[in-house]
Amino acid sequence: MGSSYKACCRSCGNHFVAEIGGGRRFEQVRCPACGSFKAIPHDQIRELVLKFTQELKQLDDLDGFDRVRDGFHRSVETYAGTCKCGAQFSFNAPPRCPACLSVDIDLGKPWRLYD
Repeated sequence: MGSSYKACCRSCGNHFVAEIGGGRRFEQVRCPACGSFKAIPHDQIRELVLKFTQELKQLDDLDGFDRVRDGFHRSVETYAGTCKCGAQFSFNAPPRCPACLSVDIDLGKPWRLYD
């Protein structure tokens, strides 16, 4: 489940909403360069989600979870492609201040959950 945060940039003082995480019906990736994000509905990546689910069911224990999840993330990142700024979307990119692009932000507590 994704969360929205009332964020404040420590660099420039800008207040904004930062959304982090996907949900049951979509994955969310972020641009590491500019901080924009892209939501990818599961119905657009149905085959990737099905493969991920099947691989999870085949695990005997949780030891392989990270490997399976990381493979799924790589596949979704490939599907997501590049941002309009030219950088590759990623699950690991931190949120950035939309005013100055700093990653030095205070997220505070989540104020809204979605999906």
